[in-house]
Amino acid sequence: MNAHNKKLPITTKQAQTDQQDLPANIPEKKQLATVFNRSFWGVIILFILITGSLYIIGTLNKNDEALELARNVQLISDESLEKMSPIMAKVYRKLDFMDYPDEFKQDVSDSVDKAFVPVYANVSKFADLHYSVKGAYVELFSYAAGDLERKIQDILFEEFNDSALASQINILLTDTLKSMAVQTAQKEIEVQGIPVQDQQVLKQIIDQTIKNQISNFRSAQIVGFGAAGAASGAALTKTFGGTAGIIAKRLSQKLATKMVTKFAVKKAGSVLTSVATGVAAGAAGGSVFPVVGTAVGGAIGAVIGWIGVDSAFVAADEYLNRDEFEKTLINLITEQKNQLKKQLLQQAIQIKAQLSKDAQTLIQGKSPAEILKETKP
Repeated sequence: MNAHNKKLPITTKQAQTDQQDLPANIPEKKQLATVFNRSFWGVIILFILITGSLYIIGTLNKNDEALELARNVQLISDESLEKMSPIMAKVYRKLDFMDYPDEFKQDVSDSVDKAFVPVYANVSKFADLHYSVKGAYVELFSYAAGDLERKIQDILFEEFNDSALASQINILLTDTLKSMAVQTAQKEIEVQGIPVQDQQVLKQIIDQTIKNQISNFRSAQIVGFGAAGAASGAALTKTFGGTAGIIAKRLSQKLATKMVTKFAVKKAGSVLTSVATGVAAGAAGGSVFPVVGTAVGGAIGAVIGWIGVDSAFVAADEYLNRDEFEKTLINLITEQKNQLKKQLLQQAIQIKAQLSKDAQTLIQGKSPAEILKETKP
């Protein structure tokens, strides 16, 4: 009885302690939740402000261009402004007959050279696979499946970034066309008898309008192939893919011829080797298991003979022909790379001709006010 009474104060005290601890934890949890909610929504609001600010800045930059054009129009005389349309028409007519500057051609060449660096680096990698027993069967099975060309492309052009190269060429082309047109416009303004005080203002108006028009034309061409149907990033990517395909096709033809020759040589050698090895292995096996051992030995001998001839053929082929094989492959890549450069320059000429035609159609018979209204920054 006394022992029972002694335990009661302890239990009551523990209960009191638990009751005292419970209220103390609730405010702490609420405080943590409040801090979490504030930090979470604070970050979200910050992202919204940053995104909105960037959009506003971009919009203001475009509006600045429009406001600058509007101010310049107010500063120039009506007589000088009326010469805007004829000058621009003449610029676009001349653009069609102008040659691209050497700097542009060199930039295109350098861009293509840079893009092909990993392709050349993969020549040795491809040769390593080609001059191995595994590679021989990979090529054979790919050939049988009609997939040899794709396999070659996958190895040689594994790190070839055709999309990035197409984008780079398109940007380079657009900037060059703008520069060519603007420089031509400046020369035309100087010979039109325009008052000196209006020349600089008119130059700014025409320069900005031409740049906007070319940007708009090029965007339409890149997205929708344009009227010429050859000026898009997709078209350029297709051109690069065609280059890779030609290299793979020509190389696959060489490999196919080589496989036929290899099979003919191996057929004679492997039969003799397999028989000899099979007899030896069968004899060894037959000494333990007379019937089963001979059969197994013959099968093992055939496999050893077949693989042995493969290995010997590959080793001899590599020793005699690897350097020449890599050299041939490098020359093939270089030949198609140079052909790609020519194709890109031909496409650039077609793009320029189409832009010249479309731009003349756009401004034909229109007043400066109409041209400016239709040309968005």
